[in-house]
Amino acid sequence: MARGNALNLSDSPSSKQQSPLPPEKVTKARRNPVSIKRRIIQRVCVALILSFGVLLSYYMGWLDAVIDQSIRQKINWFDDTKMVEYLRNRTINDKIVTTRPSCLVFIVNGNAPPEATDVQVREKHNKECSDTSNDFPLLFTFRVNRVNGTIQIDRNSSNHFYPFQ
Repeated sequence: MARGNALNLSDSPSSKQQSPLPPEKVTKARRNPVSIKRRIIQRVCVALILSFGVLLSYYMGWLDAVIDQSIRQKINWFDDTKMVEYLRNRTINDKIVTTRPSCLVFIVNGNAPPEATDVQVREKHNKECSDTSNDFPLLFTFRVNRVNGTIQIDRNSSNHFYPFQ
């Protein structure tokens, strides 16, 4: 009876467990070595494809749109100086007018609500800028929503604003 009541120590969890099987050798399929000439050709092809993509995005206007959108988000629209600087750069870079940049005057309406701040763009007339008269003719007006940063323009249509892209 002693045998029947005796515990089998080999079945207890505290007994020595078997060691795991040795890991199988993993064999990798070896690729044929690539020649330097082939690597150079591959890299030149990739560079040409990427350059073509950048040029295509530039000529399609996608690159400018992405850059403009990222810059537009960083501008503090409640700062008149930064807002006018941005509008001046866009006016010059997009070639909205043929007037020299030094002959443009930007006038901000300080009494307007933040949802519709008007910025008039006028042309200077003096000795340096088309010496025709001493007045400031209105070229067009920007309407800036300072809250969400959208811009509208009334170029070629007085007081009829459309989105400025």
